Amino acid sequence: MKAAFPPAPPVHIGEPTAHTLVTVFRHLMRCSQTTPFDMSTVQFLFVIVPRWLYPTFTAEGYPMTWPASPGAHPNYTNEDTAAEREVKKLTWELANKRHRDTITMSACLIERLLECFEMPLRQAFENKLLSNPNMEVQRAFQWFLENYGFTNKYDRENNKIDMKKAWNIQDGWHTLENQIEEGLLYASFGQAPISDNDVCDIAIRLILDTGLFANEYTEWTVQTTNNKTWLAMKTFWPPKI
Repeated sequence: MKAAFPPAPPVHIGEPTAHTLVTVFRHLMRCSQTTPFDMSTVQFLFVIVPRWLYPTFTAEGYPMTWPASPGAHPNYTNEDTAAEREVKKLTWELANKRHRDTITMSACLIERLLECFEMPLRQAFENKLLSNPNMEVQRAFQWFLENYGFTNKYDRENNKIDMKKAWNIQDGWHTLENQIEEGLLYASFGQAPISDNDVCDIAIRLILDTGLFANEYTEWTVQTTNNKTWLAMKTFWPPKI
C-alpha cells in the first residue's frame, strides 16, 4: 500500500505547529485514497478522517465500525455441502481481506506520519507506541494534536483572515478549495470549528468578489438547503468556474 502513496512532504524541522499538522493531515488523506477498497467510493478515507469530520469530504456515510476480523478460519459445519463450504470460504476470505487491509492502511499511514518529522520527535512517539503497538492512525494523529496543535484566539482569528484572503479566478477553483479547507481543518483541530454555513458564506463572498458569477450565484441560491453545504459547493462551483 505504502508504495502507492504520493511523495512525502519535506521533513518538518523542529516542533510542528497546528499549520504543519493540517498539511500532514491533508497529505495522509491523499495517501488513504491510493488503494482501492470495495466497501467505499472514497477508498480508505475513513481510516484517517474521524467520524465527526467525515461529512466535510464525502456524502458517503461513515462506517458504523471498521471491518472486523471474521475469525481465524471459515465457520464450517458437518452438514455443509461442498458448495456451501465454498461460499463460506469465499465470504471469509473477503471479510478477512477487508479487515487486514484496513489494519495495514492504518499502519502505513502511521509510518508516513512519522516520516514527516525529525528523528527526536519520531522517537518520542515511538516510545508511546511501545505501550500500544496496535494504535490506529486517528489516535496517533490525535497524539500530535494534543502535544503540538496548540492555538490561541489570535491564531484562530488570523486563520479566519487567511480563509478570507482575496482569490483570483486565474488561480482556479482548487486554490480556493485548498484555502478554505486548510482554514476549516485548522479551526477544527484547534477546538474552534467553523460552521458549515459560515464556511460556505466565506467561499461565496470570495467568488462574488470577482464580479463574474451573478447568474451562477442565482442558480446557487435556489438550491435546497441540503444542497447548499460546503460538500455540495465542491460539486456545484468547479464547472461554473
